Amino acid sequence: MYNVCGIVVPNMLNFLHLSDIHFSKPYQAVYDLDQQLRSELLRDAVEVKGEVGSPPHAILISGDIAFAGQSNEYEIAQQWISELCVSLNCPPENVWCVPGNHDVCHPTINADITIRMCHKELRTCNPCSINSILEDYVKAPNDVLYAPLRNYNAFAQKYNCPVDHSTPWWEEEFELNDGSMLRLRGLNSTLISDAEDNRGSNKLVLGGYQYGISRSDGVEYMVMCHHPPDWLIDQDEVSDGLKALTKVQLFGHKHRLRMTKVDESLILSAGAVHPSRQESDWMPRYNWIGVTIDTVDAERKMLVRVYPRVWQQENSTFIADSNSCGGQEYKVYNLALSPWESPGNDNDPKHSSAERAEIANEVEQVDEQPTRRSPKRMLSHCFWKLPYIYKLSGTKAEPYPKR
Repeated sequence: MYNVCGIVVPNMLNFLHLSDIHFSKPYQAVYDLDQQLRSELLRDAVEVKGEVGSPPHAILISGDIAFAGQSNEYEIAQQWISELCVSLNCPPENVWCVPGNHDVCHPTINADITIRMCHKELRTCNPCSINSILEDYVKAPNDVLYAPLRNYNAFAQKYNCPVDHSTPWWEEEFELNDGSMLRLRGLNSTLISDAEDNRGSNKLVLGGYQYGISRSDGVEYMVMCHHPPDWLIDQDEVSDGLKALTKVQLFGHKHRLRMTKVDESLILSAGAVHPSRQESDWMPRYNWIGVTIDTVDAERKMLVRVYPRVWQQENSTFIADSNSCGGQEYKVYNLALSPWESPGNDNDPKHSSAERAEIANEVEQVDEQPTRRSPKRMLSHCFWKLPYIYKLSGTKAEPYPKR
């Protein structure tokens, strides 16, 4: 439950947004400050949860979970994420992630000339041909596009959100307070990521099949992708498509916080949980995001509250980033929505003022209860945590089972 502009709002969806954690950096063996930073983030997230009033409905990680896409890095990541979930009373199956360039395993690319030729073809082709070429590779029986993400996918499979030929992007839905749905789509911007990223004209690619979103009544979109559009060959198409069809865009990669409202879409670059200490403006960050629908005089609006947290070096702790919020601890964005009425509501809001007050009182009684749990995701999470021998028992072994 949130207090938005002085009004208590029950049933607000809230998300913990992390990016660029970079587990297992090379200097980890020398310094123990990495563990201190992540321990302080855990402590701060618990404190903010108390202010928010409920556990997050989901933990969203917008890429660069690992430092070099190695299996041992994801083992460390999974252990820390498990601690985070326990601390926040958030079920581990309510974690979603997308890959970043640090989640790509470069030795796999270096050992396979076919992968390198694929990357070169897509980076040098006529931009008008990108979608048709990508379609051929996506349909191909080999693993050219996804082989460098094999270690990442083994990690993401535990959270039921890998990206591969059968699932090039993933989606999950959350019910909003007026009965409409917020549909989260995870995009993969690392299809041709390698050591040449952004050198000269060596940009990345997304492809129309990922950002091509179909409108649905009563559904609003939030997308999560590691690289912002200016890192993409098809940046104009991606930028225009997402701006027109989504309400919230979550990105990583750039290690600075950016919150920009463009037309009726909010673009949020998260900043990095763990940027390199060699960066001149080294400043770890993470965010809480709240989403709710407000209807006033028949006009629907999505209220998005961003609660940015930033590392304060002198006190070795995270604090509210009031400098990014006009002196406040959070910033609220109002995004206009198309008219929509929940079936059977007789043109009235989902809850009257009296009903909302009653719900708010009820929410206060159950705030510490864990957020919703999906049986399918629970089963998937439990299965992929099993030792390999048990996974084989009574099942057909496949690299990434289709969902």
